[in-house]
Amino acid sequence: MEERYKEAFAETLYILDYTDSELVEKIHKRFLNFLEENKSNSYISNIDFTDSNWQEKIKPETNEILGLIYRDYLVTPEKRQQLIKSENEQNSQKYSYDKIFNKKEDIITTNDTFISKELENKTEEKSLQIISEPWYIKIKNFFKNLFNK
Repeated sequence: MEERYKEAFAETLYILDYTDSELVEKIHKRFLNFLEENKSNSYISNIDFTDSNWQEKIKPETNEILGLIYRDYLVTPEKRQQLIKSENEQNSQKYSYDKIFNKKEDIITTNDTFISKELENKTEEKSLQIISEPWYIKIKNFFKNLFNK
């Protein structure tokens, strides 16, 4: 597993340590065990909860994990369905057939907005040239390399 996710797991557990115990009890124990088993043991989180903008200073992966916890464990079933529905709509727009197959290139910006660029319709033909040596040159080079080592 990538180190950035391990650090995000450690940071999430650090935040959950300072969260109200009633909320933490709503989170499934298997999920908490997964976070605990896969966290980075060397990463030390430096979140300052006295700062009013501490949410902006956490890792993006940690933010995603906290969103997942919120969606799956902390909200009412009605709100969960709304969140899942809006997520599915965003994904269907993001990965629509038109965007994928109409020769448009999607670029994700830092604000998670998409900018579409028309690709040029010019097609370039690239030819593959195979250069083959005669068999006796290959054998000669093989022995030359063998004795030079």
